[in-house]
Amino acid sequence: MADIEKHLDKAEKYASKGKFLDAVEEYAAAYKQAPNNLDYLRLMGDLSVRGGKNEKALGYYGELFDKYCEKNDATRAVPLFRKSLQSVPQPPERVARLGLLLQRSRKNDEAAEAFRSALDLFQKAGLNVARPPATEEQMVNAARTIKQRTQAYGFMPLIDGTRLMHRFRENGLPMLSADGKRAVFNTPAHVAYLQRNVDLFKQDYFPEDTLRRGFTGAVERYSAGQLGMLLVGPQFLLRIKESNPEVYAKTSVAPYPMGRGHVIHAGLMTLTVPKASTRQQEALKFALYVTNDANQLQFSKQSVVFPSTKQAAADPYFRQGGAGPEWQARAIAVDELKFGRDLTVVVPNQSELYKIFREAVESAFFGKMSAKEALDWAVREWNARL
Repeated sequence: MADIEKHLDKAEKYASKGKFLDAVEEYAAAYKQAPNNLDYLRLMGDLSVRGGKNEKALGYYGELFDKYCEKNDATRAVPLFRKSLQSVPQPPERVARLGLLLQRSRKNDEAAEAFRSALDLFQKAGLNVARPPATEEQMVNAARTIKQRTQAYGFMPLIDGTRLMHRFRENGLPMLSADGKRAVFNTPAHVAYLQRNVDLFKQDYFPEDTLRRGFTGAVERYSAGQLGMLLVGPQFLLRIKESNPEVYAKTSVAPYPMGRGHVIHAGLMTLTVPKASTRQQEALKFALYVTNDANQLQFSKQSVVFPSTKQAAADPYFRQGGAGPEWQARAIAVDELKFGRDLTVVVPNQSELYKIFREAVESAFFGKMSAKEALDWAVREWNARL
């Protein structure tokens, strides 16, 4: 605490003598020790302006705005943006945060100005909404085009954490040997697939929160009109409808962009009977009852999920018309069930092996290892444990 007081005393003396940039350094030192005191960050911005360092000031104001957003403090964030940031082009994610704050403050007209719909991004990029990408390769090319022509991100690929395992398998790249006893995900084809995504990340074709926040971050960014394409099931369209009706109204849906393996990861929900159960037969009968055709169909009508049986999936309910894109998406999704496979990698010590895989992937993306080094390391670690 005494050190902070010393920095504050020096900052005030420097500022009184017109040595604004020296004062900034002292406030920065105080802020480092007390990062929750946002007044220091505000003063760093103000004094940088007075010292003629406008670009430096924008950095401080941008960080301050982001901190206010984290606290949902619209009363401070919105005026700061309008006064200090609005006149200079801002990252799409920052504009998206402004839109969300305005929307939560029920300033819908102003929020609409801050948002740009994904459909608009698609059209501004010169892409044909009536001919969406049919393959993963086409989706990557469309995302590049959107970013190059609009400066907004085109997509956030589902590669965070262990999801890259699913993408490998969707492209016909196995994780394990045929007998399941060896990890084999370090072939040249696996390395090339990871390297392509690393290159896209380094070239800023998808944001860092793809790796940090994954699916949640993608839904939020799309809802804010700051993402060209979103890979989700029909149920998530309702979340978009709630958070941003304008973006929802302009959303166009399409089939999942296929990988080279022509399968789609579709995780299953299962009912299990513990070995220790003293009523295994009764439990089994109940599980079969819950999962029969009729009950799976009824459950699907109560919540936006899909049945795992062919008879239930063939019901006309899934193809009937309705208001909103989620109904069209439902019809598309049920037709894609024939490509659906649960691509979850089942291994002993799953949590430990998954952690190793996640560390390897993050090491490749953040430059700690090359793609080959990362996958070679992970395969060695897996095989030592399998």
